[in-house]
Amino acid sequence: MNIEPKKVWVVGHKNPDTDSICAAISYAYLKNQLGERQYVPKRAGAISEETRYVLDYFKVEDPKLITDVGAQLKDISIRKTAGISSQISLKKAWETMKKLDVVTLPVTNRLGKLEGVIVTKDIATSYMDVYDNRVLSKARTQYKNIAETLDGNIIAGNEHAYFIRGKVVVGASDPAYLSEYIEADDMVILGPQKEAQIRALESNASCIIVGRGFEVDPEVVQMANKKTVSLSQHHTTHFPLQGSSIRVCRSKNL
Repeated sequence: MNIEPKKVWVVGHKNPDTDSICAAISYAYLKNQLGERQYVPKRAGAISEETRYVLDYFKVEDPKLITDVGAQLKDISIRKTAGISSQISLKKAWETMKKLDVVTLPVTNRLGKLEGVIVTKDIATSYMDVYDNRVLSKARTQYKNIAETLDGNIIAGNEHAYFIRGKVVVGASDPAYLSEYIEADDMVILGPQKEAQIRALESNASCIIVGRGFEVDPEVVQMANKKTVSLSQHHTTHFPLQGSSIRVCRSKNL
C-alpha cells in the first residue's frame, strides 16, 4: 500500500513581520521546486498591514494561521512489530532491532499477549553490570543464549537449561590451583588444556566454555556426558552436581 508523504509546514516566528511571512513562502516554494516533499507555508500570527500590502501586490495567497505545532495522534506513524520471546539473548534482541530499524521491541508470551517491552536503553544498561561475575546466574540465562552470544556450539549437556547459580570464572592459572577458587555450579572459561578442563569437571562446574575454537578432547566430552547421565538417570555420582548438567561450549570468540 502506497502511503502519501506527509506535508511539511514552513513557519516563521510568532507575531510575524513581512520578512517572516515572505521567508516561509519563498522557502516552501524553493523546496517544492526541488521535488523532495510537499512543503506548505504557514504563519504563527496575524498579518500586518505592511505584509498585507506586499501579498496583495504580488497576488500571493495568505499562508494559513497555525496556533499549535504540537504532534497529534494523526501525525504519528504507527508500525506493527512482531513480538519476541523473553527467552532470547540480548544479542539477538539487538540484532532484531537493527534489522527492523526500531528502538523498541514488544515482549510477548506463547499466546501473543504482551508481557513487556525492551528498549535500547535496557541493552545499554545491561553492559553496566559486566563487572558482576554473578550477573548471568541472577538473570537466569539460558545456556543456548550464552552459546549464541559467543558464536559457539554446545557439545555436551542440555542447551535449554538455565544458568541459575554460581559465578563466572576465568581459569587462567595453573590447573593444579583451579579447585581452590572454582565452586560448585560455577561457569568456567578455559583454554585447550585437558587437565584444566578435567579439574573444572571435578570441581562440579555447571558449564565449561572452551575459548578460541579449540577442540575438546573426547575424554572430556565423555566425562561431561557421564556426569549428566549419572545425575539425571541414576541419581548417583562420585561428583554431585546439585541438579545441574555439565555443558561444554566451544567458542571461537574467546
